Amino acid sequence: MTQPAIGFAASVVRYIGKALDGPKHLTRYIAISALSVADTLNNLMTGHIVTDFTRIKEALIRKIEAEADEKRAEADRKIAEAVEAANRASLHKRDDAIAKAEQELKCAEAAKSAAEAEAIRMDADTRRLEAIANAQARLLEAIAKLRAEGGDVFFDKENLNQILRSALKPHEDEEDK
Repeated sequence: MTQPAIGFAASVVRYIGKALDGPKHLTRYIAISALSVADTLNNLMTGHIVTDFTRIKEALIRKIEAEADEKRAEADRKIAEAVEAANRASLHKRDDAIAKAEQELKCAEAAKSAAEAEAIRMDADTRRLEAIANAQARLLEAIAKLRAEGGDVFFDKENLNQILRSALKPHEDEEDK
C-alpha cells in the first residue's frame, strides 16, 4: 500500500475502534477487515477498474434521474387528463349558463321592444286625445263666437262625430308626413 492509503486505513481503523469501543481483539479483527477493504480498493484504483465503477455509478445515477423524470412526466400527464376531464364535466354547465344568459338577453331585448312599442302606442293615444281636446276647444270657441254675434247652432250626435272626425284628419295627415 502507498503511504496515503495506509494513513487513511489507519484513521478508518481508529474511528471504527472508537465507534465500537469494544474489546481489543474485536477491534483488531475490525482493523484487519478495514485494511483488507482498503487494500482491495487500492488494487482496484491502480488497475483502473475504479474508473469503470465510477462510470457504472454515473450511469446508474442517470438511470435513476431518467426514471424520476419519467414518473414526473407521467404524473403531469395524469394531472392534465384530470383537468381535461374536469373541464369536460363542467362544459355542459358552462354551455347551459351561456345559453341561459343568451336567453335572458333575448328576453330583455323583447321586453325593451315591447316597452318601446307601448310607449309609441301611448304617445299616439296622447296625441289623439290632445287632438280631440283641441278640436273640442276650437268647436267651443266657434260656438261662443257664433252666439256672441247673435247666432245659434244645433247639433245632432252624428253631425258632431262627423265634425270631430273631420277635425282630426288634418292632424293625422301632418303626423304621417
